[in-house]
Amino acid sequence: MKMLNLTDGQRRKKEMKGFLKLIFNRVLGLVAVAAIISFHVSGAIAGVIKVPDDYSTIQAAIEAASPGDEIIVAEGTYQENINFGHPAKAITVKSTNPDDPQVVKKTIINGGDVSSVVTFYGGGTGPALEGFTLTRGRSQNGAGGIMCTSSSPRIANCIITQNVTEATSGGGGIYCFKNSSPTITKCTITGNTASNGYGGGIYCFNNSSPKIERCTIAENQAMCGGGIASLSACRPMIVNCLIIGNTASWNGGGIYASQNVKAYPPQVINCTLSGNSTQPGKIYAGGIFCNNDKNDSIKVTNCIIYGNNSDLNMEISVAQDSEVTYCDIKGGYFGTGNINADPLFVDPGSGDFHLRAGSPCIDTGTDVGAPGNDKDDIIRPQDGDGDGVAEWDMGAYEYKPYPTLITLDQFSAAVQGSAVVITWTTLSEINTAGFNLWRAQEESGEYVKINPVPIGAEGGSALAAEYSYLDNIASPATRYYYQLEEVDSTGISTFHGPISLDVPTELDAPTELDAPSKVQSEYLSLESELPLEFEFSGCPQYLLWLSTIQYPGYYYFPLWYLSPCCWWYWM
Repeated sequence: MKMLNLTDGQRRKKEMKGFLKLIFNRVLGLVAVAAIISFHVSGAIAGVIKVPDDYSTIQAAIEAASPGDEIIVAEGTYQENINFGHPAKAITVKSTNPDDPQVVKKTIINGGDVSSVVTFYGGGTGPALEGFTLTRGRSQNGAGGIMCTSSSPRIANCIITQNVTEATSGGGGIYCFKNSSPTITKCTITGNTASNGYGGGIYCFNNSSPKIERCTIAENQAMCGGGIASLSACRPMIVNCLIIGNTASWNGGGIYASQNVKAYPPQVINCTLSGNSTQPGKIYAGGIFCNNDKNDSIKVTNCIIYGNNSDLNMEISVAQDSEVTYCDIKGGYFGTGNINADPLFVDPGSGDFHLRAGSPCIDTGTDVGAPGNDKDDIIRPQDGDGDGVAEWDMGAYEYKPYPTLITLDQFSAAVQGSAVVITWTTLSEINTAGFNLWRAQEESGEYVKINPVPIGAEGGSALAAEYSYLDNIASPATRYYYQLEEVDSTGISTFHGPISLDVPTELDAPTELDAPSKVQSEYLSLESELPLEFEFSGCPQYLLWLSTIQYPGYYYFPLWYLSPCCWWYWM
């Protein structure tokens, strides 16, 4: 080995280099450790906790969670009353899929009639609750369903139902108290009660200003404000909501407002209010009530307030300084752009408050303060009346002239015996789920659906199909109008027609001769399993569906696979 003779200076330089190298390596090690520590801390901030995999209860998961965590709850019923903490933690608690209605229905927090189902206290806008059914909450002094105190959480895609507050304050479903301004989005708030107080569905009190958007608020009950109540300097913004069937024992079946600040009033924008009421003997406003005090007012824009009930001012009764514009109000109401006309809902009896073609509420709203989407998240505005100019509609739903999903070859009606046969032929069908038929005695009158169950689609994108339906409720010497509703696989409807038919003065009764042959009697029991198979003389065996009893003594069979016709069979 070759030996090097180093001078003292050289030796000191070499020792210094080694020392610096050691320091450098240790610094690198510290940096690496710091990086590792930083990585693990970051992971903890964005953690995911699963219930019941990690914790058996939602409350235990909340107590273990850190700010930024997400708690995902599996389907099931959890009997507990959860509290996000004091102050409420900035965490998200949600079901496995808040956008799936079936998951929401099956992920249940049952309060057991003990206290509020969910409590938020403080915490600002950080907490969130998404995709649950909240039920059987009961409180002596607060909300039955969700209690917010000085808190502004996000509450989305929840069903809040059958909750009760026994207090004289209110908030059967949700109570926004003391500077609480939650965002309540796409929730169904139904069947909640505040019988001794305010706001069966939602109660806002003491400078609280929630944003309530794209919600259905239905069948709730309170002393005042069956659906929503706002008192004491509150400014709720209620947008794209369907408010139906709520009841107040005093005033404001749908909405009640009082003691607000005139310069910053509650706002109701593009909402539909129908079927709300006050109890008999009470006075004001089945739809919207705002106390007529010098400091009170409310702003109502682009709304449909139609079909509500009260002893006086059935639809609306508001303070004189209120602003009510571009609304369809039954009986009429003063204000810019207001109209008084049947809104032509698709099927209000079945809860469908979309607009039909030709509705006077289409393209008659205003863009001032209007939302950019409707309750179904359809973009506003649409050119619903086909004049080449898109304008905002009134109500929660924007009418969208969907492209025709079927190519309709013919749509006609003819008298046959004592009934009317409606027939239609399609050349092609795209994502069509089925059809409904609607009848009226005036072309612009109220149409009634005549088929008890949807008529299933049989065609395809390149496959023609023929259909017919027997309407046996036909009066002699009467003109009838029929519309054909096509329903696609997502539930969106397109209407065709109307067509008209004059029924003659005399009608023939159906006879046994109308049928090609008798069918075996053992197949005619309503208790038989479906589908049924029948064999006709001279014809092969076909698979048929028993539709419904259409006339006393007869059964009606739509022979979709045999021919596009309908036969009567005498029993």
